[in-house]
Amino acid sequence: PNGVTPVQLQSIEYLFNVMSNTKPSRTHLPTHVINSKTPTFSFEIFYLFPRIQLDAVDMILKDMFSDGRLNGERLSIMIKYLIELIDAPIQFIQYISYETWIIGLCMTLVSFNQHEYLIKLLDETTLFLIDHLFNIQTFDNAFQILFWFIQYDKRIQTFRLLLDRLPNLFEQLKILNNED
Repeated sequence: PNGVTPVQLQSIEYLFNVMSNTKPSRTHLPTHVINSKTPTFSFEIFYLFPRIQLDAVDMILKDMFSDGRLNGERLSIMIKYLIELIDAPIQFIQYISYETWIIGLCMTLVSFNQHEYLIKLLDETTLFLIDHLFNIQTFDNAFQILFWFIQYDKRIQTFRLLLDRLPNLFEQLKILNNED
């Protein structure tokens, strides 16, 4: 891609490689856990994303898939990791088009016919995202990601999960409106 140096490409590949090998955790720490045996990232990784050209990402993902350094399972781990960072402080999320990255990476799974990993990812993260509809700071991102999930996933169970939680969401919105 234009303007991307080989060092930048290697750095992006390294970031994706480490993220796809990092097990997501619902407990997010604001800094690296130094003595952990499992590598963890902090919210600060979001500072890197606006500096990554999307055409470079496309090329890197294709290369990593074609030579076996990345597969559907590892990419879904990376996406899940990013989804679980939805509650990062606003100043970090503002640096990237958060939902654009999530949806784009999910579309990569579709492009490489990794539908089973995408379905598994949907099953593992839909309730997590629905719960983030109740938070004013994460509502918009969660809504946009869930909207894409529902458009992609035609299974009734995914739609039902959302429908079952709507009464609670409406109640929460009513409470928030009364507080304003």
